[in-house]
Amino acid sequence: KSIFLCAVNYGKQDLITFYTDPLNRYTVILYGYIASFDLLEAELRQSGVKPETDLMALILQAYKVSTPDFVDYLRGNFSLVIADSVNGNVYLAKDHFGSCPLYYSDRMRNGVRFFGSNIPAMAEHPDFEKEFNPEPLAYYLSLEYNPMPESFWRKVYSLRPGHWALITDDEVREEAYFKASFTPDERSLAEHAEEICQVVRESVGSYIKDDKAGAYLSGGVDSAFVTVLAQPEDIFSIGYEGYTGIFNEAEQARSLADTHGMKFHSASVSGREYLDALLHTQQKLNEANGNLSTVALCLLGKLVDERVSCILTGDGADEFFGGYDSYLGLSRKKQLYKGIVPASMRSFISSRIKSDIPYYSRASSIKHCGMKASQYFFGTNQIVNPAIVDHLLKEEYMPEKSLEEYFAAFYQEHAAEDELTQKMLLDINFILPGDMCVKQDRMANAYNLQLRTPLLNKSVFETARTIPSHLRVSDSESKIPFRQAAGQVLDQKWIHHRKLGFPVPFRYYLQDKTIAQPLYDILRDPLTERFFRRETIDRYLDEHMEQARGRHTELYLIVAFMLWYKENFTDWS
Repeated sequence: KSIFLCAVNYGKQDLITFYTDPLNRYTVILYGYIASFDLLEAELRQSGVKPETDLMALILQAYKVSTPDFVDYLRGNFSLVIADSVNGNVYLAKDHFGSCPLYYSDRMRNGVRFFGSNIPAMAEHPDFEKEFNPEPLAYYLSLEYNPMPESFWRKVYSLRPGHWALITDDEVREEAYFKASFTPDERSLAEHAEEICQVVRESVGSYIKDDKAGAYLSGGVDSAFVTVLAQPEDIFSIGYEGYTGIFNEAEQARSLADTHGMKFHSASVSGREYLDALLHTQQKLNEANGNLSTVALCLLGKLVDERVSCILTGDGADEFFGGYDSYLGLSRKKQLYKGIVPASMRSFISSRIKSDIPYYSRASSIKHCGMKASQYFFGTNQIVNPAIVDHLLKEEYMPEKSLEEYFAAFYQEHAAEDELTQKMLLDINFILPGDMCVKQDRMANAYNLQLRTPLLNKSVFETARTIPSHLRVSDSESKIPFRQAAGQVLDQKWIHHRKLGFPVPFRYYLQDKTIAQPLYDILRDPLTERFFRRETIDRYLDEHMEQARGRHTELYLIVAFMLWYKENFTDWS
């Protein structure tokens, strides 16, 4: 019943905290950051137990005297491992929203079971059975990440957010200690905004009580709110040479830094620099990720270098408070359309519109007006329609379940919720831990930085969950109460900034033959044909180069996947 402990990082080892009890029976491994544990101390006192003063000793104490759900009383961004050398049991836990990676495996060679934050490091062990799992590939092409518990590495699973697992000689028992849900109350918008401001202020304070912190600052209200409350000495942003507006959020970030007297650092990235970074970003990931901003975060990590030891971000506000455009109420034209055209006719019109159209297009919006959310919404980050995936991916790699069938269980569980709440809960349970947190954590870790996300705090969510749907968003504005709360510390021009999130001009980089040749080589590599249809790749590349139709999204997903696959499952030579 041998178990191999693997908690290796790309960064410094001090990003992980180790603790062993005086009898050398238990080993506790903490990855990430615990912002507060006073609730756990109170729970132990209520049980008649005097809490340990050291955090790691306190965690072990709670594990021994309490239930496995004790992690519900911790606040922070963390994954946790407790190994018992006497009976061989291993306890794993992830924070409420899955901020930090944690994987475990089935038994492999010689009965060894692996667990840790870094799968490629596990794969270096001689008992690790290295096998590619193609099942998530079609889902990745639509969503830019793998939504399944089993990873792209066969027999290796991601522990779900808000869950703990107990690994014994006989089984792996995984259970939820927390499930996100919304319970709206009848308070006014102003009352909600006041509470949000207070709880966010308290959460940010608990995340900066030690260490030298910096902050990533985009042009949005989330990161600006956190930054102004935290008042870090250094803030960091990114822009792209030759581009302004949405492709250069550093312009807005600099104005905030100047207003509040912070040191501002910005990376001005050329197309060649971005593509060079792209070629080396996937090797830092446990699984393939097709989000363009992952490379931007990698470049930001390089910019930070040794200036600070931890980085604050504004992640979590969009999912908790309703910040994405996909959450917004229907536009007036859509409202008129739905008011005039009967549901049966809208459904018929929807059925007549082709499926292989860009996901975010006018035709797609009309199509969705005749559908339920469960038929088309599989996450805010869905960027490629499943019908397009059918053209791209070879038939032998198509999954047994369509996206609609895969997420059917989720929609059935939340059938009583309104459409906005369904969408937000889907993103909280899938997109947030599977994509958003992954790209932030891995890219920070690659440059020895500890990532801290004070909005991804259960205390903040407990406030967000009380806001009724009609107050969260309007036809044209997202996360309304959150913006009003931020208005107590930010200028009015900031609180209405449109969400961007470090957008990248990759569409234009791919058309530039002077810098994009390495990407063309990957797309034309015979190995790429193992998974993808050659005729479709060539047609999409021609359409994009001739500016007949933007195909950069689909082509980027292929490039990112092949870079990751080659890094982990083939010899580069």
